[in-house]
Amino acid sequence: RPQTLKILLKLHYRINNMAGTIRLNKHLAHTLGISRREADNQIERGRILINGKTATLGNIIDPTRDKLTIDSQPITNTLKRYSY
Repeated sequence: RPQTLKILLKLHYRINNMAGTIRLNKHLAHTLGISRREADNQIERGRILINGKTATLGNIIDPTRDKLTIDSQPITNTLKRYSY
C-alpha cells in the first residue's frame, strides 16, 4: 500500500503547513467587523497591504506572522464584538 501511504503523507504535510492560516477576506471581516464582500472591496481598491505588499483577492495569511495594514494603519488581531 505505498500509494495510500503517499497520499497520507501529502495530506499530513498539507494540514501541518496550513495550520493557523486563514483567507484574508475572512480575517478582515472578523477583525474589522465588516462583511466578507466589503473586505473584498477593500482588497480590490488596494487599501490592504500584507507585509508591505498590496494584497490580492484570494490571499491566504497567517495572522500570527503577517503584518496587515489598511491605509498605512496597522490592523490588530483583536475581534470586533458588538452587543445588541
